[in-house]
Amino acid sequence: MDARTRFRFQGIGNRPVFDIAPFSSRMVSAYRDRRGRTHLFTDRIDHDRRTAFDLVIDSFDADIAYYTSDDLKTFVDHGLVAVKGVWRGKAEASDLDCIGCASPAVAVAGRHVLLFYAGRGPCDPAGPFIRSTGLPQLPGRIMLASADNDESGAPCGRFVKQGPVTDYATSWRAVRHDDPCAVVDGDRIYLFYKAISWHRSDRKRVIGLAIGRVDDPFGPYAMHPTPVLVTDPDGETPRVFKVGKTWHMFFLRTKSQAQTRGRVYEHYTTDDPTRWTLIDDKVYESASAVPGQGAPDMCPIWKPFCEGPPEMALSVRLDESDGRLKQWLWKIERKTRE
Repeated sequence: MDARTRFRFQGIGNRPVFDIAPFSSRMVSAYRDRRGRTHLFTDRIDHDRRTAFDLVIDSFDADIAYYTSDDLKTFVDHGLVAVKGVWRGKAEASDLDCIGCASPAVAVAGRHVLLFYAGRGPCDPAGPFIRSTGLPQLPGRIMLASADNDESGAPCGRFVKQGPVTDYATSWRAVRHDDPCAVVDGDRIYLFYKAISWHRSDRKRVIGLAIGRVDDPFGPYAMHPTPVLVTDPDGETPRVFKVGKTWHMFFLRTKSQAQTRGRVYEHYTTDDPTRWTLIDDKVYESASAVPGQGAPDMCPIWKPFCEGPPEMALSVRLDESDGRLKQWLWKIERKTRE
């Protein structure tokens, strides 16, 4: 497969396949082990929690839960693997994820399962946090938790927090980091993430890259000095994988020339993960007539032990029957241009 390959997301069925009501599941990250079992990590949002966020369904103060499935129809709950830290009255004494753990990204590197996530904090959980302002008062860096794995590549021990792997050293990533996506290639771990900085009167979101080593997966990670993808207008949630020598990225644009209804996923390729070329401006467009709604978070099911691109994805939607976020299943269709 080369850079001529194009993809489309095609929905499967009209019902969610992953439903953890009375909780909500927003963003997930999943992979298949050598036996074909799927390991799924998700933001878990408790609708009955006390929260300072203006929208109860917001995932900023989520915890991360772990599930497995053999058929993507029934799932076994293995409990929480990353929970929000502790606020101790002032930022310098508090955990970096004292607001919450969100936006999981899982990868397998050597004898470790690596669970990257957006740590929210440190700041006062009492807020207030107003969505309309873009939450500039809420900092956050990409954090790492890890567990050992067995011969199939499945986690075989508890997850242990390892701390942050990104920093605020330059202005373009000075406000908050989110939406991690990790790719293991050879002896390196490539961690892509959304970085937020001040831009115009609001904020600017770009894609950054941090690089770690498989033989030392807990860091430090080398921060690439400049963004690896900048678009105007901006976007988020990079979904990156590599097939052969070609890197691929699905990138969510909240606004683009190809957009007619909801959000649009674009497709970028490269042979160098520090610079990307747009090859398709509409891999998927949400079916919603309301901008920002539909299926915004496409999460491919990764195949670290198999060749080829991901074939399936999960994506969140709001189930209006009970007001919970749930996951629908999608097929990633491949078509090569002549």
